[in-house]
Amino acid sequence: MRSKHTAWVTLACLAWATPACDAQSPINGERRSPQYRVIGEDGEPTSSERGNVMITEINFGGSVRDDGTYDPDDVFVELRNMNPRPINISRWHLILEGDVVRTIVLPTIEEPIQPNDFFVMAAKDDGAFADVADVILDDLEFGNTYVHIELRDADLRLQEGAGSDSKRAFAGGYDIRGFAPP
Repeated sequence: MRSKHTAWVTLACLAWATPACDAQSPINGERRSPQYRVIGEDGEPTSSERGNVMITEINFGGSVRDDGTYDPDDVFVELRNMNPRPINISRWHLILEGDVVRTIVLPTIEEPIQPNDFFVMAAKDDGAFADVADVILDDLEFGNTYVHIELRDADLRLQEGAGSDSKRAFAGGYDIRGFAPP
């Protein structure tokens, strides 16, 4: 016979799929962990725990070409695999909010990101970052006032977020010619 507490937890698990349901079964008390995808064949995506793949850098400010012209569309996002196992980010979701609102589903990525390695997604194949880019995302763009980004795995689990859609983006520092941001 189940206790009232066990019946309530079972009902909550069925109704809302609470995190407690993943951690411990209310019926027999056995420990369970979330089921994550592992690297499969044919570029199958991997899922991960939040914080294992981190957004380490966002360049939303563009670049300057060799001839001195400013290229505001030359942007990139850099990720790092902090997990001790390789992670394939095929079909993961890059959700952009702020000045630009869109969701980019990453293409099939042939090689997983190895532990402690970086992965760069650039907007242009003829920009300053094309040489270091692991993938070119033609529809990658940010505004220059509000920049918010979320990285979600193929199962739409939040992995990492950065920026804000309500606070102005600030790159840090000030211009040495005396200009200070407002």
